[in-house]
Amino acid sequence: MGGDAVSVARGAGVAIDDELRLGDDFPPVGYDAWKAKAVADLKGAPFEKKLVGHTEDGITLQPLYTATCRS
Repeated sequence: MGGDAVSVARGAGVAIDDELRLGDDFPPVGYDAWKAKAVADLKGAPFEKKLVGHTEDGITLQPLYTATCRS
């Protein structure tokens, strides 16, 4: 497969415009601001219980990963 971003929707056979960038429609938001909004939207429900998952192997799955999470 080529090094380009996916340019054809799978199964649809329709080319996707390379200029379509959903992220351009939203301002950048840091993790702390995102988490504060998520906590507020939970209206008192515990963040850890509602948004953090765990696999059967005991691996914790966070609701959001950023580039700074790589370590």
